[in-house]
Amino acid sequence: MSYGDKYGPLRAYLRKVKEDYVVLSFGEIESVIGDYLPDSAWTHTAWWVNNGHYHAVWNDVHFETINISENIRCRRMEFVRTF
Repeated sequence: MSYGDKYGPLRAYLRKVKEDYVVLSFGEIESVIGDYLPDSAWTHTAWWVNNGHYHAVWNDVHFETINISENIRCRRMEFVRTF
């Protein structure tokens, strides 16, 4: 598995979501991907921005992250569907 494929399970999970708004704790995201998030995901807003990082697989299935700074402090991430 290439490094970029690590986040494919998160893409698949979000693709199946029917709701337009999803909140996942970092622990839940790690369970979905079957691996640990990197340290930078726990501390840096840049990791979660919607700007085409290879790991921003949520953009592939029409989701964006919101309230990034607050969510990092709360150890979760909010995803909202884009249309």
